[in-house]
Amino acid sequence: MSAVLEETQNKLITADELLYMPDTKRGCELVRGKLIRYMPTGIIHGIISTKITQMLGQFVEENDLGIVLAAETGFKIFQNPDTVRGPDVSFVGKKKITKHGITEKFFPEAPDLAVEVVSPSDRKKDIESKIKDYLTAGVELIWIIYPKNQIVAVYRQNNLVSILREDDELDGEDVLPDFRMQISKLFTDLPKNN
Repeated sequence: MSAVLEETQNKLITADELLYMPDTKRGCELVRGKLIRYMPTGIIHGIISTKITQMLGQFVEENDLGIVLAAETGFKIFQNPDTVRGPDVSFVGKKKITKHGITEKFFPEAPDLAVEVVSPSDRKKDIESKIKDYLTAGVELIWIIYPKNQIVAVYRQNNLVSILREDDELDGEDVLPDFRMQISKLFTDLPKNN
C-alpha cells in the first residue's frame, strides 16, 4: 500500500478511461470515479511484497489453483461510479478466471485474496477504506501486513479479524486450502520496528 498523493478532480472517470490514460497517470487507483494517485513505496515494502508473491505464486502454480498477481493489477470492483483497486498482491481462483478470461482490461471482479503491505506514510483511513471496499466487493480473505510491527491482520467475510505475530502461521483457509506460512518468514532479515 502506498501513500495517497492526490485525490481531487471534478469529472468522474470510468475504469476504461483509467485503463487508457497516458503513462503519466499510472500508479493510480479509481475510487468511486475519483482518481487516487499513489507515491512509490520503500525497499522494505518491496521485499515483503516480493516474498509473499513468490510464496503464493509457487503454491498456486504447484496446485493449479489459479493465478497470483503482482502490484498494480487492477480489479474493477464497483460500477457507476467505477472503483478500480490494485492490491500489492492478489490471488484469483480458476473459477473466476474461467468465468471472465484474461484480457488487457482490468479484471471485472474482486480477487479471492487481496494482500496489502502498509508503508510508513499510509494513512489509517486509506487502509480502512481499502479493507471496506474489498469486503463489500466480495474479497474472501484479506491480509494486511504491517512491517513496522511485524504483524499481519487477517480479515474475512464473516467479520472475524485475526492479528498474527511472528510466531503465528498465516493460513490460506478456504481460499487457498493447505497454504501455510510462518509469519516470521515475511520479516526475515528485516530490522525490527523499521
